[in-house]
Amino acid sequence: MNLELRRELIDILVREAYFERPVTLSSGNVSDYYLDCRPAMFLPRGMFVVGELMLESVSAAVVAQIGGMSVAAIPVISAIIAAG
Repeated sequence: MNLELRRELIDILVREAYFERPVTLSSGNVSDYYLDCRPAMFLPRGMFVVGELMLESVSAAVVAQIGGMSVAAIPVISAIIAAG
């Protein structure tokens, strides 16, 4: 795995997606922190880095299809397509 891109992704996630504050989760439980990757994915550089790393990961595996819940999957799939 490209370690430079991986470190960059971690930096982006820490800066844009990680929050330390009380958050009520959809389960009703309360957490002191929250990781919401969507803001990072909508940054041009964030999308590029995720696309490159995901394409590398799926290219190394036997993958016939990629998908997920549409709200979260669309930016990830778009990033992979753009990287390809």
